[in-house]
Amino acid sequence: KFDEAAHHYALALELNPLDAQTHNNLGNILADQGKLAEAVARYERALQLNAKNPEAQFNLGMALLRQSKPAEAAERFREALRLKPDYA
Repeated sequence: KFDEAAHHYALALELNPLDAQTHNNLGNILADQGKLAEAVARYERALQLNAKNPEAQFNLGMALLRQSKPAEAAERFREALRLKPDYA
């Protein structure tokens, strides 16, 4: 029920547009739907709000990799590891 989940995340963001984790979670839903450009935008917004989030860095890297942008993806993976060296 990706569409329903995306709708609820969008509603949550209307209530609190500064919630980095909600932007990240919505990015995950969009990425699962294949809406990579929209997912990237959500991950980037999450990182604008909280640049120290290794999960958002990793998720952005995965979306960029799926967009055939390996160099940009590698930067995000390195940053995720810098922020959390034991990031699985």
